Amino acid sequence: MKCTVIGVQQKMGQFTPKDQPGKIINFDNLVMHVVHKDMHVFGDAVETVSMKSADAGELIAVVGGEKNNLVGHVFDFDFNRFGKLTSFDLLK
Repeated sequence: MKCTVIGVQQKMGQFTPKDQPGKIINFDNLVMHVVHKDMHVFGDAVETVSMKSADAGELIAVVGGEKNNLVGHVFDFDFNRFGKLTSFDLLK
């Protein structure tokens, strides 16, 4: 999916799974807000691309090492059948 990053957000926190009341799970995710072309949308489609912050190192490195530098760049993202980012190419 070829898309332009228009926003970046880091979400951190913790939650307790409903099926495991005594367990606390910490999360740290990088969420990119992107626009792309979609034949079913007049104009541009807007979506979010999420990944664990620990998995975002290579992506952030190609734009100079700062997550805020992702904004304005065009990427071609590939996802597996579960929606997990598997690879990317920096296009611009």
